[in-house]
Amino acid sequence: MFTLCRPYREEILLEFAFYLIKEKANITEAYELINSRFGQKPYSSNNLIARYLGLLEYLLWKSKKVKLSKTTCSPEFVRTSLNFSYESTAIEYQKRKVDFHGRRALAYFTAIPSYLGVLDIFILRHAELLLYYDRKDEACEILKRYRDNNQENPNAHRWVRKLTFCK
Repeated sequence: MFTLCRPYREEILLEFAFYLIKEKANITEAYELINSRFGQKPYSSNNLIARYLGLLEYLLWKSKKVKLSKTTCSPEFVRTSLNFSYESTAIEYQKRKVDFHGRRALAYFTAIPSYLGVLDIFILRHAELLLYYDRKDEACEILKRYRDNNQENPNAHRWVRKLTFCK
């Protein structure tokens, strides 16, 4: 499918991934599709695909984080927390999965602030991940650099003001 439309390969790949997410609600399959192609020559040099891989990692991180918070806050977990072995192993496994996807998303997002253009969707997710890992100074620096690179973007100014710890 991707060999027929050479000039538009990346766009078709991203559109198909969006289709999988929107229509099939399958983030994992979309991630695997893009990740399998990302190692190949024309796709690996495309920064847009790397950004969207980071976004898909972020979505996986967010879903695992929500699942973990539901598990640890459920009344059943509190009631059975005395049966320590199985629940703690499952919770530790979920925490490792959350951390794995979060670190991978951060790795994909590292080069984003240096690019010009409106990259709001990626910058916000990058800052949220940094705040989750208690790296407030880095989140502030990224938002400020993004604001400085995109003076006409009102969102960039708003986000720096919204974070009260950014001076």
